[in-house]
Order: sequence, then C-alpha cells, then structure tokens
Amino acid sequence: MRKDMTKIIQTALLIVLVGLPHLSQAESPLADCPDLYQVGRSCFDVINNPRPGSLAQKHRDIMGFVLGRDSFERAQRLFGDTNVWHSGDASTSEDKICYFTGNGEQQIAMVFASNSEMSMGAVDQVRFLKGNVAFTDRCSKTNLSSKKLQTKSGLYVDMALKKMKDILGRPTEEEKELIVYSYCDKKELKPDDPLYLHCKVDGKSTAQRCSGITAGVARGLVQWLVIWFGAGYVC
Repeated sequence: MRKDMTKIIQTALLIVLVGLPHLSQAESPLADCPDLYQVGRSCFDVINNPRPGSLAQKHRDIMGFVLGRDSFERAQRLFGDTNVWHSGDASTSEDKICYFTGNGEQQIAMVFASNSEMSMGAVDQVRFLKGNVAFTDRCSKTNLSSKKLQTKSGLYVDMALKKMKDILGRPTEEEKELIVYSYCDKKELKPDDPLYLHCKVDGKSTAQRCSGITAGVARGLVQWLVIWFGAGYVC
C-alpha cells in the first residue's frame, strides 16, 4: 500500500513538472519546490551572502502596488475583486490572492502573499508564474496583457536573463537555472525598542529586514519571478 501511494505521489509531481512551460525536470529548480506551481507558495527566499541595504522600491512597485507597504485591499482596488485564500501552517502559513491572464503555456499568474506570522498585515511577496498552475480556479482573470504585469523597473516573466541582469546588476547567487538577488538592512536597536531584549546577544541588540528577488530561468528566459520584502525588522 505504501509503495502504491509513493508511486501515485511521484506520478502526480511528474505531471505538474512536465506541464511547466520550457522546463524539463532536469532543468527546473522547481523539482525542489513543487509548491510554487501547486499552491502558489515559494520556498526560494533563502538568504545567503546578501548585499547591505534593501531592494529598491522601483523593483517592487507593480503598477502602483508597493510590496512591503500595501495590503490585499490595495491590490484589489488596482486589479479587481478576488477571494483571499490560505495555504500552509506554522512558518509556511500564508494568505494570498491571485490573478491570471492568458491560458495554457502562455498563462501568467500573479500571486500576492502575506505570511501569517511575519507580514504585519502587508503583502510581503509577489510571484509571477508562467504556464499552467494548479490553483487557477482560485484566481480572478484580468484583462491586462502579460507585458503589463511587470515592475516599475521593467521586470516581467518571459524577459531575457541578460535584460534582467542589465536592470538588477550581478546576482548575489547564480546556480544552474536559479538566479537570486538578496539584500539585508541591519540596524542596532535602542533600549526602548520592543525587540531590544529579544534580540540582545553579548550585550548588543540588532535586527534586520531582508528583501530580494528570485527567478527561475530556462534557455535564457525568465520563467517565474518571486519578489519579497520583509514588512518589519526581525532578530
């Protein structure tokens, strides 16, 4: 019975991965994160060797929606009414809303997500996914063209990797088909800060707010983008 169940799970995962546009199993970093296309949740916001500072606002401004500042209500005013839905638990627990344009392999899904533990009410991630996703029935269709779904700085799905590097510069990490830009803004806390005692180590109390962009690339084109920005400082 256990073998049969394992085979069913493996087959289901294979179907999801094969259905992704232009990405074979061997090429795709999604083999380690099937949740991105299954429930719209990212597991690519790992921070290694971040640059000091924060992701510039122009890279997290989507048609007037500013990631890390704005809420679902702001997104709904800009892109239309849609339902809030939930996935995950504990550290992966998040609420989200989503929109899509196009269909089949040319479909683009745009997911706004708010981590239940860390977001402080603001949307802290926006994800752009090209191709079929398993949660389209939870999203609302938008009449905007796929090229309209981009940041103020000109980042969008299906853009050339070279163009993305022209905009963002050298990645902080680049491995196979995964491109990462990460930043952390650190500050020393004062005694009257609510986090002061919690973050105090060896007589010093510091906190940081991290942000960045992760992209999946195949054949020189960006297939998906995850843009993230911490709404507050943490130890």
